[in-house]
Amino acid sequence: MNAIAVLAYFLLRFLASVLLFSILLIGIQYLTTTIYDFEDPKPFSGNHWLNPYQTVGNQRIKANFHAHSCAWRSLTYGKNTPEKMRRAYQEKGYDIAAISNYFCLDTTGKQNDPLYIPVYEHGLNVFKSHCLVLNPEHVSWCDYFLYQSTSHQQTVIEGIKKNKGIVAIAHPEFNHGRSLNDMKYLKHYDLVEVLNHFRISDEHWDMALSNGKLGYLLANDDSHSTEKDEMGRVWTVILAPEKNKQQALNSLLSGKAFGVYTLYNRCENNFVSCELKTDSIDVRFAIPADTILFIGQGGKVKQKTTYSDRAVYKLQKDDTYIRVIAKNAESYIYLNPVTRYDGTNAKASLSAMQLPKENKLQTWLFRACTAGLLYFPLRGIWLLWRRKNRQRRIRINGLKRPILSRP
Repeated sequence: MNAIAVLAYFLLRFLASVLLFSILLIGIQYLTTTIYDFEDPKPFSGNHWLNPYQTVGNQRIKANFHAHSCAWRSLTYGKNTPEKMRRAYQEKGYDIAAISNYFCLDTTGKQNDPLYIPVYEHGLNVFKSHCLVLNPEHVSWCDYFLYQSTSHQQTVIEGIKKNKGIVAIAHPEFNHGRSLNDMKYLKHYDLVEVLNHFRISDEHWDMALSNGKLGYLLANDDSHSTEKDEMGRVWTVILAPEKNKQQALNSLLSGKAFGVYTLYNRCENNFVSCELKTDSIDVRFAIPADTILFIGQGGKVKQKTTYSDRAVYKLQKDDTYIRVIAKNAESYIYLNPVTRYDGTNAKASLSAMQLPKENKLQTWLFRACTAGLLYFPLRGIWLLWRRKNRQRRIRINGLKRPILSRP
């Protein structure tokens, strides 16, 4: 056998080994899948309205929870050290400058910052189906590299919840990481990253809200450097009674926050108040907005007010939620929604925090089928290993040529 044939043989065997190992490693992830029975979604309902801004603290905390630094020996994209990223945000007036590297809790600022909140980005899959995890006890490693059904995504959320993390659905519009159908059914998360300098995901947010899933907003840069087109463009303002970690998290989870999206790192306007009256919503801003939009069920624009610092919307019988956007030439302000509920336990009746029910039979059938399919790459790896050992024994006995026939 000539040298080219031998080289081609060993190259093909190497590629086959890599492929089989890859299939095996990816397939093993799916053995952790839980299949859920998702209830038919229902819009918010009830004779009462919940306004997160009815009572707010007088402290405004400017925050960014999504920024990447150098990590994992530069395997992930980040141009600066964590210290430099945090310092750059603080110099721009940020109170919270969290570093959210993939599967890594950065401790920069932990010792001397009362507003230090550990954050990491959860996601190792080709379709960017990611979460931001705020204030967890540990990192969760549950993920699925390729296809993710709604049940797979729910399984990831439950894995994060076991470590007591606050789950934010990250940039759902980005690379179609979450379908609109996913947002219709997913549960047990806390927040939605609606604003991100890569994408605005308001359509996904409206799909969740229209189907009775209340996740309040986050607005973040998702920066990977300190360049002005990535950094200081998008932020969350938290309305808290005091500037400390627990008060900031409590206000964020109860919707006492708003998001800012800018084109050129500057917001022309500011949110003043949102009051819920007998049958109307009254919103005010610091200066006249070019446009104030009231958006409701199905993402439909219910009212448009132009060139005013105040707008009043009269609630209709078919309204299930109303959210507000104030637009100026170079920046937008997004408010959390005012939502219908039954007047009892708002968190239980409104939130996406209700845990979906596991379908145990389908779960174990899926896992059994996955285990059965994994037999084939395991068998291929075993055959390659056996052939290699046989060739080594033959060479030791004095035969030099490779054996190409089946054992």
